[in-house]
Amino acid sequence: MIRNAVRLIGRLTAEPELKYTTNNNTAVCNTVLAVNNSYNNDADYFHLVFWESKATNLCKYKTKGDLIAVTGYLKTRSYIDSKNIVRNIVEIIVTEVDFLGFTKKGIDKEELMPQLDPDHKSQEEYQMIHDAPCNEEDLPF
Repeated sequence: MIRNAVRLIGRLTAEPELKYTTNNNTAVCNTVLAVNNSYNNDADYFHLVFWESKATNLCKYKTKGDLIAVTGYLKTRSYIDSKNIVRNIVEIIVTEVDFLGFTKKGIDKEELMPQLDPDHKSQEEYQMIHDAPCNEEDLPF
């Protein structure tokens, strides 16, 4: 069986922006995901499209630089730009999304961290990792 499927883990390159379609007011979010290239220190960039609740949740809980995992399928489309030139674009229509790590958006400083297995880091180390700001050098963009 031939199948069109994509799975990626990467970081958002910009603040997700929620929009709504004009014909039926459906939530949609277009964004770009940066994925580290395993062969060198470059990143590859992929256009993602989120629909309905996936779009609203992404915009509500994630911000630029946050790590996510997506599953979806490739879709090509054409459009005419402002200079009347036909452009083609390949997008990933997201069917599943997992929010990885902690987000910088909406962090509640009073939030209690979940208890960990005793063989893992101490609660204090875990809290320190959670509160650490994202280092811009870690981002591929």
